[in-house]
Amino acid sequence: MEAGHAALVLGRDQTGAAVSMQLFRPQPTVVTLVGGWWAARILLFRCLGLGVQVAVRAAGGLANTAQWTELDAAAGATGQRVWPMPGDVLSWQPTEVTRLLLHLYDTGPAGPPVQPSLGSWQTQLTVLPQATAAGAWAIAGADVVLAQRMEWEEAVVLANALGLGEPTVALLTSLESDMVAVCARGMNTYAWLAPTSVERRLFGNNPGAR
Repeated sequence: MEAGHAALVLGRDQTGAAVSMQLFRPQPTVVTLVGGWWAARILLFRCLGLGVQVAVRAAGGLANTAQWTELDAAAGATGQRVWPMPGDVLSWQPTEVTRLLLHLYDTGPAGPPVQPSLGSWQTQLTVLPQATAAGAWAIAGADVVLAQRMEWEEAVVLANALGLGEPTVALLTSLESDMVAVCARGMNTYAWLAPTSVERRLFGNNPGAR
């Protein structure tokens, strides 16, 4: 997988057009997802479709390490693309210069205890089950925040962390259950995740409660 082809399709907008983001770039990239297990699995599944290698740190979050690593087999691989980080190591280095590497942290509402060191074409994905004051730093420090529908109190935390205002709060509290907001400083957009037939078979079509 050549690094320059690392655009991730998030879903569709209201016109049906694809909504994509450049998840891997020459500079290190930090993404935070505030959402549930359904959206998190779809996001990682699509990352694996880009040929990404994934190092997982899971403790006290949405899922355990085994549940994350099982997604490699679901994506048709042999179990060698998603692996757990040793407990005392916060980042891994790729074996090839052009290898795309995702550092995934599912460690609860406060996020990872230490900010990992990232190289070129490497991305940190922090998964937060809720937007809380304890995890606001992980939202504020992200290049892009993806968020499912949330209650007003959570939406205020997220908007304040990004320096965004009332329109962001309104967006976050009015999303449909299968949508994500795409938030960065100075911009808001949204997408329906629009799971494929394979994703619906693996993860279901109804995200349920976050």
